[in-house]
Amino acid sequence: MKKLLKILVMSFFLVFLQIATYSQEKVVPVIRMQGEDYGAPNPFKNSIRGPGKYKTDIIYDSLIEKDEEGFIPWLAKKWTIDSKDDSITFDLHSNVKWHDGKPLTAEDIKFTIEYYDKYPPVVDQTHDNGESIIKKVEILPNNKIKFTFKKYSPLNLERIGTVKIIPKHIWEKIDNPLAYTGEGYLVGSGPYKVIEYSSDKGSYAFEAFDDFWGMKPAAKRLEWIPVSDPVLALERGEVSIISVSPNVIDRYKNNNKYGLVVENSFHTFKLVWNQEKIKEIQDKNVRKAIAYAINRENLIDKLEKGYGHLSSPGYIVPSNPMYNANITKYPYSVEKAKELMKNKTINATILVSNNPKEIKMAELIKIDLAKIGINLTVKSVDAKSRDNDVKNGNYEFALLKYGSMGGDADYIRNVYLSTAKSGIQRIQGYKNKELDDVLMAQLLEKDTKKRKELLYKAQEIIADELPMLPLYSEDFIYVYRKEDYSNYRKRFDNPVPLFTKLSFLIKEKK
Repeated sequence: MKKLLKILVMSFFLVFLQIATYSQEKVVPVIRMQGEDYGAPNPFKNSIRGPGKYKTDIIYDSLIEKDEEGFIPWLAKKWTIDSKDDSITFDLHSNVKWHDGKPLTAEDIKFTIEYYDKYPPVVDQTHDNGESIIKKVEILPNNKIKFTFKKYSPLNLERIGTVKIIPKHIWEKIDNPLAYTGEGYLVGSGPYKVIEYSSDKGSYAFEAFDDFWGMKPAAKRLEWIPVSDPVLALERGEVSIISVSPNVIDRYKNNNKYGLVVENSFHTFKLVWNQEKIKEIQDKNVRKAIAYAINRENLIDKLEKGYGHLSSPGYIVPSNPMYNANITKYPYSVEKAKELMKNKTINATILVSNNPKEIKMAELIKIDLAKIGINLTVKSVDAKSRDNDVKNGNYEFALLKYGSMGGDADYIRNVYLSTAKSGIQRIQGYKNKELDDVLMAQLLEKDTKKRKELLYKAQEIIADELPMLPLYSEDFIYVYRKEDYSNYRKRFDNPVPLFTKLSFLIKEKK
């Protein structure tokens, strides 16, 4: 009897497993998400912000992709890295089509790199400090393409491999891609094609591309629609997934109708200061006093209900293999802060966006810093104005939030290198030649152990010097309707399910 029962249980489990597997492979009619205008989804017109970049990722393919573990083959079946001549050779799939039916070939890939050299896209991966990283592009026999780089960098594979490939037959005639909205300007080779885009409404509609060469699209349509109340829209079934604040997470925790995704973001709130406008902050001890005086744990409790993590003073996130835990820390201590201030007083304005959470954060920081003689006036403006003022140095203190902290640790170079020719300069009035030299050295170091030592050194300098103060990273919280779709995924460098191309594809069986 027990043996029979065991067989019945096992049979039931196998049937259940088959049903579960089938449900994962079933194509759903539509996945709807909250809309907002982040530009037309092509490499020249999308917004630099995440929702713009990752819509373009869905439409345009690249040589490699990213999953939970790392880089995976995509338009390229495999690649070979030659460290002797600093080159990478990609073996290409041969059955790839553009959305207009024409074949995608190695000519398109070579053209893309050369075209981006003349007309850089929004996400420019083939230039470093204004100079192209590519020495030569060669189309080889047997459907291969070879890239030779001007110099070694541990980033070369990601840089060239994740470039969005554009069709030569459309763009070779266009000499102003930023303005072009004519025929084919949204033609890619990705798993979905654009059938609707409205900048006024902030709405998008993508349709599964039947001739896609790779994984099967998980939905017939992807839609982003205007939503006034996201929580209400989710519960009415108008959208399939939304981002929520910690204030409402409890209503979904024990509800089988909904699924939850809670991941620590690769973003950080940061307090920046302009050393050209506030001379007192040129004193490193004053910068350290600010770090000790702000109760960052209290910020997480008050603003995130505990759903957040303290940021490292060295900027690199703890999950990164290059993270240095043995750097200067700044636990909350008003007494230590007062000691470092030495009775100095500062009167200044802190610039923030008009986001209610950021305004409240600024008010809490204001209360903390007032205890040590730093008196702040909070000034809130729209986010674009705030970003523009910070870029142009028109601020004293400012509160910002930026991401792109999930990939290679070289991202600290883009933030702290004083000689950077591109990007937003967020550290006004701070230069450190030793730090600049270390940051450039790690970029060219081939030995992983030596590179790690250099990045450890960079974090030690940053944590001790405090050119700015990383505060904390919030958790990203997403709620989704299980009956609509459940197989959302993340990338190793980005935890947001909607920013992951593979979220909208049926996962291949291993």
